[in-house]
Amino acid sequence: MSSSAEANHLASGASGSSVISKDLVIEGNMSSEGAIQLEGSVKGEIRCRSLEIMEGGILDGQISCDTLRVRGKVRGGIDARIVYLDESAEVRGDILHGVLNILPGAYLEGRLQRRQAQADEASASAAQPGKPSSASG
Repeated sequence: MSSSAEANHLASGASGSSVISKDLVIEGNMSSEGAIQLEGSVKGEIRCRSLEIMEGGILDGQISCDTLRVRGKVRGGIDARIVYLDESAEVRGDILHGVLNILPGAYLEGRLQRRQAQADEASASAAQPGKPSSASG
């Protein structure tokens, strides 16, 4: 995905976008059908279509989303189809991802696991030796 396409993907959304401003601190889990822009602080789990953690934004907890861009700090696990770690990102936690883009300067402490590897592993264990696999691509 190109930079402009990725920016449009993060910015667009039929459900709109929710902004957690710099002066807001939330303790508890959050869920949204649309996009969330985090400028403040959240302690808890966030589930949404797309999440952008801005510089100064802090998340202490789990993330589950389709697209994630981190410019701030994350302390907790990440489960996202597409992950972007910008230069100012600081992530301390494991990342389960499909696509991962880490820019120079980003800090990452944790394990990485690619979703495709899981699919390949499941497909290989399901195939029986000597018989063609019935899996379709």
